[in-house]
Amino acid sequence: MKRNLDSIQCLRGFAAVAVAFHHASDQIESYLPFQNGSKIFWVERLFNTDVGAIGVDIFFLISGFIMAYTTHLKPETTPGQFLKRRFVRIYPLYWFFSFVVIGLQLTPWIGWHEVSAGAAVKAFVLYPEFVHYSGMTVIRPVFLPQGWTLIYEVLFYLVFATFIHLAPLRRTAAVASTFGALALLSVWLMPSRPEATLLTDPILLEFPAGLLLGAAFTNLRVRLNRPGLIAGVGLSVSLMLACLLFDSFLETPRLLHFGLPAFLLVASLLLSPVAENWRYPRFLKLLGDASYSIYLSHTIVLLLFHTGYIRLPSLQALSYDLWYWILMTAIVATGLVSYFLVEKPLLNFCRKLS
Repeated sequence: MKRNLDSIQCLRGFAAVAVAFHHASDQIESYLPFQNGSKIFWVERLFNTDVGAIGVDIFFLISGFIMAYTTHLKPETTPGQFLKRRFVRIYPLYWFFSFVVIGLQLTPWIGWHEVSAGAAVKAFVLYPEFVHYSGMTVIRPVFLPQGWTLIYEVLFYLVFATFIHLAPLRRTAAVASTFGALALLSVWLMPSRPEATLLTDPILLEFPAGLLLGAAFTNLRVRLNRPGLIAGVGLSVSLMLACLLFDSFLETPRLLHFGLPAFLLVASLLLSPVAENWRYPRFLKLLGDASYSIYLSHTIVLLLFHTGYIRLPSLQALSYDLWYWILMTAIVATGLVSYFLVEKPLLNFCRKLS
């Protein structure tokens, strides 16, 4: 029987906006980060905006949970059926926005960034490859840099499909064990390859953590009372505040400063009957519906902002604080427009074809 997952939907919206907030803040700060020794962007003066990256951890945990939950609702799903559904959900919209970026780069205002054929193919199939990005050598698709998270998602889907018919707890253990075995194998066989960087990233453990939440929610029927909800959310918020206010806390392992508060937040809202019965604002649920569009389109909004900003002196006359609100509004609006005019029609079309 289907359950009320409005809390998860709202968390999806929160996660997408958090990542966009992080990237928008970095974009604005990159133009003039310091003035007379102090940061001029008000958000950066208050706290470390890198905390917005926690949206990725929330996405991974929710992804693990949703895979467990939907498989519980349709236990007859075969590995092929599962992978086909995930392909339709992930790739078409990702390809659409990749082509948007290619089209923009072909214009005289933005200009083409030299991309090898191999890198382009790997980007479209979401295969890991090292690229130079923001002064670092990291795994990033050459057209949509935030697509690195989709590479991790695809890996998780492939492993999950292998064990889809196991009982929930055994499946969770099998997925976690497989990630561990692949990490050891990659270090042994190809230590300097991007595949090893992918497979040895501890963030992969957030997927089986989400599977564990799915098992607790559907099969174990674990429920938190009101004090448990308050304690879980309170501790999660406290850890996130530590990330916001104390930069040194972000120097700890990611599973501690992002993974743990994300897990506590998702688990608390998911396993509490109190939170399940809350009436969530419709706009927050709408943000959840549009979260994938917001996530994929927000760097395109930032690219257009950057192009206009460096070419039009009149835009530079506006305050950085005002630009922050303009950017965030544009990002959310673009994501909503994409959801209604691109994502939903494209998804319906692909599902009919499949």
